Amino acid sequence: MKNTVDSMRHWFTRLLERTEAKFSVLVALTLTLALTYGGGLWLHLLHQANGATELNQPPPVIHWLRDSTLMLPLVLVSVFTALVFAQWLLVRFGPATPLILESIVVVASVALITSVVLAWASPIHDSLFRAQHPARHHQGDAKVLLALQQDDEAETSFALQHDDAETSFALQHDDEEMLTVPHILYDGSLALVGNLVLSSILFALFRGRLWGRRAARRIRVVKPALPARMSRG
Repeated sequence: MKNTVDSMRHWFTRLLERTEAKFSVLVALTLTLALTYGGGLWLHLLHQANGATELNQPPPVIHWLRDSTLMLPLVLVSVFTALVFAQWLLVRFGPATPLILESIVVVASVALITSVVLAWASPIHDSLFRAQHPARHHQGDAKVLLALQQDDEAETSFALQHDDAETSFALQHDDEEMLTVPHILYDGSLALVGNLVLSSILFALFRGRLWGRRAARRIRVVKPALPARMSRG
């Protein structure tokens, strides 16, 4: 774990050196880990509550850690992008930007960009691990379309009931599977709620000084005041 954190710190530091971005690497790492494993736990629990399943599904804790660790690179890039974008906005708001506005900009940027990235990555996860997300829990409009196909799908499932385990696993859930686009929107909405809460809590803990007010001060151009008394030659 220590090697992973050190590698992430080195990655952030090199990117900051190559760009004009100026924010705390410590806060960026804290955000990344919190959104990865805290947000990953949030999504894992909600998916389990909604009846999501996987082929050869591991125990809950291993399942959560596996999925969260796979999300780590995506969250890392998302947090860096979000903080750079927030900095860009703060510069254009000017040096008199209130702390509350800085808080909104940073929290919203981090939560929104990270959630969008994770939402688009969810179909890839489903393909890799043969995940199934029942539509009956959260996609009422799809029930009508699914009902029209129920007879045909039931016959197909019965005809192939003696096939291998993977084929049977896929077919028995076809009549309940959530469509791809609603699934992306659904996962994105869940991630957004969790990321907003986590980002807000972290911003409150740091009081905005590391990645809000202090970061904004570092990127603003402030001319030093001239001394009141000039030295005589």
